[in-house]
Amino acid sequence: MGISRTAAARLLALLALFPIVTYADDAGPGKEVGAIRHDLATLTKRPMLADPATPVKIEDVVVDGDDALASWSDASGAGIYRLQRRLHRWWLVANVFIEKDGSAICCGGMMSPIDPFGPTVGFLERTVHVSAPLAQAAAVHISVVRSADARAARSTSAFYVTGHGDGYVVSAIPFDRASHVPSETGAYALRIAFAANDAPQTARLARISGRAPTEAESWLAPDGNSYFFFYGSVESASPIRIRAGTRIDVWFPFVLDSTLTYSLTIAHADRPIGPIDGTLRDNILHFELPAFTLLPGSELFGEIEGE
Repeated sequence: MGISRTAAARLLALLALFPIVTYADDAGPGKEVGAIRHDLATLTKRPMLADPATPVKIEDVVVDGDDALASWSDASGAGIYRLQRRLHRWWLVANVFIEKDGSAICCGGMMSPIDPFGPTVGFLERTVHVSAPLAQAAAVHISVVRSADARAARSTSAFYVTGHGDGYVVSAIPFDRASHVPSETGAYALRIAFAANDAPQTARLARISGRAPTEAESWLAPDGNSYFFFYGSVESASPIRIRAGTRIDVWFPFVLDSTLTYSLTIAHADRPIGPIDGTLRDNILHFELPAFTLLPGSELFGEIEGE
C-alpha cells in the first residue's frame, strides 16, 4: 500500500524543519573523540594566555591510544593541535600552524621546524613526534594532511627546513614589566607581572623552569593534590622590596575542575608567600600576591594545589 499524496506532503514538510547534519571525519573511540571536542571548547578560549581568541572551529579529530590530533580553523588561519592523555586527562601539548602559503610550522624555540608542503605525515612524525599509526590515520581523516602529502609527492625536490627561527628563549625576566616564562615550562603557560618595586636595573629572576606533577604528586594519588610547580633564582645586588599587587597567571593545558579551589604557595628563604587562593577563568588561574621582599641569591619554589 503506497503513501498518499497528502501524507507525503506532510512528511516532506516535517523533514524541512530539521537541518541536514554533516559529521566531521573523526576517527577513534567515540568516547575519547567526544571528550577531546568537549575539552578543546575550553582550552581554545584563551590559548596560552593570549588575548581572547577568535572562535575556533574544530574540524576533524583522530585518536590512536593515548595520542590524538585535531585540525582547527579560525578567522586568522588553520592548524592542527596535538593532544596526549596524561593523568587521565587530555593535554594540549603542541600546535601546528599552517601559514598562508600552505607551509606548516611547529613547535616554538629558536629552531622552529617548517615544512614548505604543509603538515605532511613525515612532518607530523619528525617534528610533532606523533606515532606512525596516528600520522597515517591523519593522512586519511584530516584533509590538510592528505593535501600536504599530495603536494610533497608531486614535488621533484622535496626538502625539510629546520631553521625558521621565529621562536625565542628567555633565560631571565626583569622586574619592571610583565613577562612570559620561557618554554621550559612545557605545555603550561606562565606570565608574571611584578608590582612596583625597588629592584636594581640589572636585577633578574633567572633560571626559571616549571614542570607538571608526577602521578604520585597529582590528584590521582590519595595524598596528592598538586597541579603545577615552578622555580626561579633571584639575581640582584640588594634585597628587592615589592609592593602588593604582583600578578601571576597560569594557563593549563588540560581542563581544570571548576568546583575546586586552587591555591599558590611560593617558598622563599624562611618566609613562604601564601597560600593564596586563585580565581579561574577560561582555564587560566589568576593570583595576586601581597607585598613581599626577595633576598639576593634566594631560590623561589612555587606550587599550585587544588582542593
